Amino acid sequence: MNIFTEPPKDWKDLQTKVAKILSDIGYDCEIEKDILTARETINIDVYAINISNNPQSKILCECKHWNNAVPKTIVHAFRTAVTDFGANYGLIISKVGFQSGSYEAVKNTNVVLLNWDEFQDYFKSNWIKSKTFLIFKKTKDLYNYISAGFLVFFKKQYSKLTGTDLKTFNDLNTKYFHFAFHASNLDYGDEVTNEFDMRKFEMYFKIAEKEFDKTFSSLEDYYNYLVIKCSEGVTEFDNLFGEKLRRENYS
Repeated sequence: MNIFTEPPKDWKDLQTKVAKILSDIGYDCEIEKDILTARETINIDVYAINISNNPQSKILCECKHWNNAVPKTIVHAFRTAVTDFGANYGLIISKVGFQSGSYEAVKNTNVVLLNWDEFQDYFKSNWIKSKTFLIFKKTKDLYNYISAGFLVFFKKQYSKLTGTDLKTFNDLNTKYFHFAFHASNLDYGDEVTNEFDMRKFEMYFKIAEKEFDKTFSSLEDYYNYLVIKCSEGVTEFDNLFGEKLRRENYS
């Protein structure tokens, strides 16, 4: 399962999508940035720096949306630029791959050669971990309506529900429970190592498709759907109570 539904349509779109993935996992990105190396000033397609790391982590990316394989001369030149600049990693993302000898040229270096699908796979685990947290922040208002903690924070509002309104509340809980659950900050860590377990995520993903009776074309499609449905749920709960019940307002 890819992160994005549609592959990049041109070189600018490739740059934008590369920067979006890196931004989602915590990097500050600039597209087409001029950088000063030990030898000269060069233009880099995507410059990414993670300032939350200590020491900082810097990635240089070259995006080649060419219909031909990237030649080894380009790989050599980029490898030199990465070294001269002192970047932690260098990534060349190619639409169709690389010419013979390119992979040998980056052996035992900090430069990685990837096609578009490989680039997505390379960062997929970190992207899912980051996206899971970000999505929960966006959708937590629905989770707060459905979780057991609702009766603790909003006991007064809940006690006013009678008859049809109480039934509506219970129906909304049933209707939106699965959306709130899958949008919550689920733990996809291995039970022994606590490292991210892709198999565990894929298990929950398949359960979600079954519960939603929907097939997703990408991870982006999946998370966007969760945000939409959770937003719909929050609106229905807000309308039921006649106000926006938010936990931070009642803490």
